[in-house]
Amino acid sequence: MLTEDPDKTKMNKKSLVVPLGVSFQIKIDLKIIVLSDLESDLMNVRQCCEKLNRLFLPEAGLHLLLTILFLFNGNWFVFLLNVPMDLWSIYKYFMRQKSPGQLGYYDPLEINNNRKIKSHMQELLVRLAFYLIGFFVYLFLLIHALI
Repeated sequence: MLTEDPDKTKMNKKSLVVPLGVSFQIKIDLKIIVLSDLESDLMNVRQCCEKLNRLFLPEAGLHLLLTILFLFNGNWFVFLLNVPMDLWSIYKYFMRQKSPGQLGYYDPLEINNNRKIKSHMQELLVRLAFYLIGFFVYLFLLIHALI
């Protein structure tokens, strides 16, 4: 009778974490590029908001999935570190402008304001730093599971 090694299953769960961390960093980089293109007038406001809103829900959903994986895997410390980012994403989703034509967090009428662009850029830089630190923590956990 074959039995599964519990350490091996833990390693399989943790091996999902590193690609998710990389995908978060890529999405944040894309958002920063789009906002900088808008700031330098290389992109239309409506196109910018469509691209940013298209990336918002998948990022929040993947991060929530990652947090749930940490919960089921028993990594309480990392789970508690990721909960504030999930709560912030949920807050942003429910507090978005509810105008009839707007489907996401980024509003084409408001984002063209220079202060709004700067605040969105600062938020994305904080998210990038969080995901970068998280990536190295996830990589450490994966290497720790392999040893």
